[in-house]
Amino acid sequence: MAPLSSEERNMLVSNNTLFSEIVIVNKTLEAWPIVIRPTHRIRVIDVFRAIYDTYAIPLTREELARLGAERIQRSERAFLQRCQDSPESTHFLERQGMTRIDLLRGRRIFKGLIHHRGAPNHQFELIFDEGPPRN
Repeated sequence: MAPLSSEERNMLVSNNTLFSEIVIVNKTLEAWPIVIRPTHRIRVIDVFRAIYDTYAIPLTREELARLGAERIQRSERAFLQRCQDSPESTHFLERQGMTRIDLLRGRRIFKGLIHHRGAPNHQFELIFDEGPPRN
């Protein structure tokens, strides 16, 4: 997969619609909806940045407790793999702790957005790749 070109990153999400708010939800990570309240016309890069900013947040102690030990344990391998795959220090990332994206258990590749017509606030569903079978 090739990175987005400058032209693709700066492409407007919509040429003829001004959004007051966009809400993006992933079924697995529905506890953390992505809300974009634009101050300008929304570009593709704005959507990707909002996704990253929302899902790169480390899980709090309360969230870890709410999710339960079993779910956290099932996500551990994806967490460690993400830390190894990053250009940042593996040790630094491991010390920061598991993030929301790790709960997808390795399914981190953006596949698309599905618009839910009639839903409030221009709601979209965020789809990630299916990837290899999860354990």
